[in-house]
Amino acid sequence: MIINEPKVLWDPEHYFKHSATQFGHATGLLKNYHFKGDESILDVGCGDGKITAAIANLVPNGKVIGLDKDITTIKFAQAKFQPTNHHNLSFLHGDVTQISELGKFDLIVSFSCLHFVKDQYTALINIRNNLKENGHIMLMLYRKCKAQWDALNKTSANKKWYHYFENYDPGYYEYQPVPYQQLLNKSGLGKFKAEFTVEEQISYENLTTFANFIKGWLPHLNILPQEYHDEFLSLFITDYLSNLNTSINKITIPFVRLVIN
Repeated sequence: MIINEPKVLWDPEHYFKHSATQFGHATGLLKNYHFKGDESILDVGCGDGKITAAIANLVPNGKVIGLDKDITTIKFAQAKFQPTNHHNLSFLHGDVTQISELGKFDLIVSFSCLHFVKDQYTALINIRNNLKENGHIMLMLYRKCKAQWDALNKTSANKKWYHYFENYDPGYYEYQPVPYQQLLNKSGLGKFKAEFTVEEQISYENLTTFANFIKGWLPHLNILPQEYHDEFLSLFITDYLSNLNTSINKITIPFVRLVIN
């Protein structure tokens, strides 16, 4: 059986404008870390570079490297956050499952990224190999929202485009705290703890705001021709709101995050 794996084609400009949720979750976690201002930091899955740049502002005497396997997003980040204004910030094209040692870092972070990585063990080994002996990690993965993914499955089965999704793997993986803790232990990162956050309801003010948020990360759009994107999103939103038994006047997503800290 041939599995249709997603071609991850991020639109960094769109994501930059419509990722307030992810930015808020990341910066909220960063408040729990006591920065001295001279740390060396690696941001795995840096994407558009917005969070990475915010981290760089916290360590004016340190250095921050953003790593991402998508060359388009790296080029966007490099253009958006240039050395003339961000002297301690740089961006590197690379895959966390394939990198060797980039150096030894005081802190390695990854926000809204690792749930797109299938080989978690190799990723964690490489994170460990790039961490100083007394270094710290801060990782955040999103748990799947059942109502959301049930709606995606229903929308994907529509006769207009179901054939695109036969044997389709969206490349979005969910991990539970106990087995993830076992991976941490096995990879030499056992001193850090994996825990779910308390469920948090985040509301979106209208359909456009919600659709733009979904469009920023949804892998299903990568396998569909462009002509179907708007219709797919519209039908998905209808199916999602139906699952929640709610109206367009109150669009919410229940977020649960797996945090390693």
